[in-house]
Amino acid sequence: MKTVLFDLDGTLCDSEVGIGESLIFAMRQMGYSVPSASQIRGIIGPPFAVGLPRIGVLPEDIEKVIAVYRDHYQREGALRSTAYSGITDLLQTLTEQGLTLGVATSKPEASAFPILDHLGMSPFFRVRAGATLDDRRSRKADVIAH
Repeated sequence: MKTVLFDLDGTLCDSEVGIGESLIFAMRQMGYSVPSASQIRGIIGPPFAVGLPRIGVLPEDIEKVIAVYRDHYQREGALRSTAYSGITDLLQTLTEQGLTLGVATSKPEASAFPILDHLGMSPFFRVRAGATLDDRRSRKADVIAH
């Protein structure tokens, strides 16, 4: 069996707008200045606990900023994700060729799976895995190993 493993953000879909809007909301709620677009792009990818200190979030506020961000993102930001042009056709072609498709993301499953559903991609993936909200799986390597 041949398997193709995809990442979600930046591979299957563009989620920058929703992530940025939700991060700005969380930063404002917590009394921090709004990061620039380039600062936001610079912390997208790895877990926010790694990137937030780089944009001035104090260690004692990281968990709260993440909680506010996640709440906003799940309610509004996630659905701002858009599929990259041609990606659905690619997934269809790979499926028709008999390949097993999987998606592994460091985004929490609670956010990632609704995005896949929203974009109509869920049926293509036999395996879907993401981070957990309790940080048992937060790094990409942990997600893939799962």
